[in-house]
Amino acid sequence: MNFVPDAAEPTSVASRRMGMRRRQPMAKGVRLAVATGVLCLLVAACESSPGSTPDQDHPGKTVTAEPPTSPRPDASTTADVSDIRLVDEADADLVLYVSNQSFTDSPVSIQIAIDGVQLVDQTFAIEGGHNWFTFPMSLPPGEHVLTATSGTGASIEQAIEIPDGEQRWAALDYWHSPKGEPRRFTWHISTEPIRFA
Repeated sequence: MNFVPDAAEPTSVASRRMGMRRRQPMAKGVRLAVATGVLCLLVAACESSPGSTPDQDHPGKTVTAEPPTSPRPDASTTADVSDIRLVDEADADLVLYVSNQSFTDSPVSIQIAIDGVQLVDQTFAIEGGHNWFTFPMSLPPGEHVLTATSGTGASIEQAIEIPDGEQRWAALDYWHSPKGEPRRFTWHISTEPIRFA
């Protein structure tokens, strides 16, 4: 196909030989029309991209779903809170021993929850420092979070892994002394029963 040069436009010798006219600068209106067309194509491509859904409030617009900020837990490992409860020691998945080891804070109130389910809310006296109260708990297999707080402001958050078909033993002790030691909890977990001296 040959292009015929416009008689009104000057042409170079090379362009006359090829039958083409010399390139002219693009007018502002044409540039704006081209830019608008490109923008429309990009918007249309975005609206039809995977992961976008129609915006019900604004027909013709789409909203791209944001990816979750953290992975969703597998349904098989999500504990049903009704399965978290105190039971007889022979039926326990976790046997928790709790003690107040502070002569200055006696008695002290302590609240303990597993995965947000409160299982303990009582006061503990030191009674010589060799006094552990036993709380046998039923927990589904998997990961759990124990939180403990005292009426004096001490707190702890501890991850617990309960393997399927296995039992765990743990000790939670409250500490404070008048020599500047902060009020705190200590935690120990074991695959075997804990012996106290």
